[in-house]
Amino acid sequence: MLQYRDDFDEDDERLRKIDAEALADEAVEETQSILNALQGKTVGFVIAEKRRIVIETTDGNRFYFSGMASA
Repeated sequence: MLQYRDDFDEDDERLRKIDAEALADEAVEETQSILNALQGKTVGFVIAEKRRIVIETTDGNRFYFSGMASA
């Protein structure tokens, strides 16, 4: 059974207040953190999925880069 929420306007307002630039900065920091963790490791394989890239090192660790490619 579907349940309907009546607080969409409140959710919509919260979404409007999200700082897109701050989100982008956070994504860059996260990517840099992953790259720093990869230093000195040997890549075992890479999988390019539709919305992310998976890198597995030879020591068994997996690193995920998510996002959408821009044209």
